Formats: sequence, C-alpha cells, structure tokens
Amino acid sequence: MHSILKKIVFILSTATLSAGFCTSVQAEIYKSTTADGEVIFTDEPSKDNEKVKLKPMTVLPAISKPVINNTLKSDTKQPKQSQKFTIDIQSPSDQTTYRNNAADAIPLTYQVMPAPSQKVVISALLDGKLIDHQAPGLPRLERGEHTLTVNALSNGKIIESSQATFFVHRPSAIQRNAVQQRNLAP
Repeated sequence: MHSILKKIVFILSTATLSAGFCTSVQAEIYKSTTADGEVIFTDEPSKDNEKVKLKPMTVLPAISKPVINNTLKSDTKQPKQSQKFTIDIQSPSDQTTYRNNAADAIPLTYQVMPAPSQKVVISALLDGKLIDHQAPGLPRLERGEHTLTVNALSNGKIIESSQATFFVHRPSAIQRNAVQQRNLAP
C-alpha cells in the first residue's frame, strides 16, 4: 500500500510539473489491478482500468530569488580582515616525557606571532583548567598524560589555538615507600 501512495505522489507531481505550475491540474489518472494483484496507475484510459477521483490541488509558483548587487563602490570602506596569529608552544614540547625531578620544573614558554594587539587576550589551560600563562613554569604535576592549550581570544572568541600533549613519569607511591624503607634499613 505504501508503494502505491508513492506512485500516486510521483504521478501527481509529474503531472503538476508538466502543467507548468498552473493553479489546477487537469490530468486524469486511471487505476487497474493485474491478475497478480499488482495495482497500476496510469494516465491512459483503457477498458480494464477505472478513473481515480482526486481532490483539487492548488499549486503556488515558487518565489523568485532577490537580485543581489555584488559590485562594490570604490568609496565603500571594506571591513578590516582579522589578523592571523600563530601560536608556537616551545615548552613543554608535544609528545615529550618528563621524568622524576625534571617533572617538578617544566618551563612554560610559547610564542605568539605577530605580537597580539591590546584587543587580543592570551589564555593557557592545563588539562582543561585555566593557569597563569605568564608564570615561568607549570605547577607540580602528578604522573600521567597532560595537555597544555594556549588560546588567543578576541571579544571572548578563540581566534587561534595551539596544543601540546606531554607525559610525566614518576615512581609510584608503592615504589617510593619501598625505596625509602630500604634506605632507612640498618
């Protein structure tokens, strides 16, 4: 039954298109059923089919597209294009591993080119949390994977971003306690 409705809609839409978007459709549709029970719709009458009574259908013409003037006058001021920034995170380096004591003093260095104007704000996030981007180094980190993100923002929107993922390796608390106990043993 669903395929029959699809056929009816197709025939009606074809008839509508061929009628040139007039206000009413004058085409007649006929229905017949084969010996196998297949229902066939057609626009050609025959002795084996019956006329389908359709409700009147109103078709409206499409709205024309407005004409847009793409030419610019020479005295029209063009908007300033936003300045393109690049952010280079120099430390911590991407995919670098910091071990033991080196992990206690990871420097934070990055470069923004060109130098940002007063309207651009720089922010730094360590594992998604805001940190002081002007600090000389990162706070002491636990072992594991960490992500540093440096953003350049203008009017509260990120206009450039750079990210570095790095790793901190430290002995586990269990290993640390075992080493301390061995050092204290007589």
